[in-house]
Amino acid sequence: MHRITSLGYTALGLACIAIPLQAAEWTNTASVTPGVTYTDNVCLSKDNKNGQWIGTVTPAGTMKAEGARLKLNVAGSVEVNTLSDNDLDDEGCTGGSFNNREQFAPQLRGNANAVLMENWVYLDTDAVISQNQASPYVSGGGDSFDRTGNTNTTYNYSVSPYIQRQFKDVAELNLRYSWDEQYNTVNLVGDSTEQSAGMTFGSIPGASKYIWGLQGDYSKVDYSETPITGSSNRDSELQSAQLNLGYQFDRRWQVNGFFGNEWNDFVSTRDDIDGTFWDVGMRWTPNGRTTIDAGIGDRFFGNNPRFEINHSHKRSAFSAGYAKTLTYDRDIRTLPNSPPLNPDFPPAPGVDPGITDISESPILDERYTLGYTFQGLRSSFGVSAFQSQQTQEGANPQTGFTDSTFRGVSVYGRRSLSGETSLTALVNWNEQDPKNSSDDNILNRVVDNSETWTYTLGLERQLSKRTTVGLNYEYTDRQSDNAFNTYTENLITLDLRVDL
Repeated sequence: MHRITSLGYTALGLACIAIPLQAAEWTNTASVTPGVTYTDNVCLSKDNKNGQWIGTVTPAGTMKAEGARLKLNVAGSVEVNTLSDNDLDDEGCTGGSFNNREQFAPQLRGNANAVLMENWVYLDTDAVISQNQASPYVSGGGDSFDRTGNTNTTYNYSVSPYIQRQFKDVAELNLRYSWDEQYNTVNLVGDSTEQSAGMTFGSIPGASKYIWGLQGDYSKVDYSETPITGSSNRDSELQSAQLNLGYQFDRRWQVNGFFGNEWNDFVSTRDDIDGTFWDVGMRWTPNGRTTIDAGIGDRFFGNNPRFEINHSHKRSAFSAGYAKTLTYDRDIRTLPNSPPLNPDFPPAPGVDPGITDISESPILDERYTLGYTFQGLRSSFGVSAFQSQQTQEGANPQTGFTDSTFRGVSVYGRRSLSGETSLTALVNWNEQDPKNSSDDNILNRVVDNSETWTYTLGLERQLSKRTTVGLNYEYTDRQSDNAFNTYTENLITLDLRVDL
């Protein structure tokens, strides 16, 4: 029933944008990449190391459309591999933590924005399909081969119609409703839906030095039953109303703030989960390439400071930020890799800020992010880093603990050796640090601190206008307080990409 509902809302969104799609300008790309991978530790085991050859094929493509009333951007791929359950059984693998292995790994990010009625009614739709670790404390969830059943695939769809209307040069009204539905292939993660509505009525940005506005927000998240939670079905509701005020001194300086009240309803270990909140901040834009935004505030969980820095140059981009947000595991799992940077410069790969634990509780996510990229004529370089301290407002029914800290750092470099040949190198480090766990819970046998180093070296050669061959070596060293999740692995991959 839930899947039918999701498809229905998605179909409704697509139907609404069908007419403006006909007049849009289209750009499409497609490719297919067959490959072969050798691993010297197919079981991801500390002691039982067995080699295995794995074949893969990955069709991929992008689709863009832009017209007077529509923007569409979709990119996706699907990797299919030859590693079967029988292969793992033959090698004596003892994994399969969730008994939910799959031999394909889809990836998709897409969005569409349509004008249904000029200067009045609009529609946003989004779709995300991504892989993540069902449990951050169990090995095997970080690759597409899903050798321990810990790789979860998240399917997320949303449809968001809204009304936006300006009243001369005095004020602007925005009314938005959103339906968001998520499915996960690992049953323990749990499926969920979210309904939200928001209203803002205030000054038009840039029309005056005085900034004012009234804002109201409502959201409700409903999790489905899981083997852990049974029929608990814990709904969470967040409601708030606030007054926004600010003043633009000149092009560079702005002071801003808000004051409001929130009425929340969810299971929590806190005595208070709502009440008044406030924030006072400053925004400095010294030039068109640099923005610094910082503030201090207070909510029911305590002090709530924040800052964000973004700087871009001709060949480089830098970003850093810190914030505390009340969110859910369903939203963290779909975060894009690496902190956001200038869209002209892709961030360094490897860091996965979407790591989180299985939870139906709202999560207080205290997160630091850092990113830098440089794009030269023949060389590029990037650094991405994050730390996320996640506090579950209600105790985790699986383990009984509430706090976890996740960290990651990635350093990436690429060098063009010639017009057709390039060399890439990547060093990636991740750590998972659970806290407040109960030793009495049998599931905590695998809930331990772990640290993973990954070193990658790749060589790519363009054979013709439409074909590119790649050779990649990867070494992984995972150390955990639990020997079951400790292993080392060497991976060698050879693939051929054919652009269609």
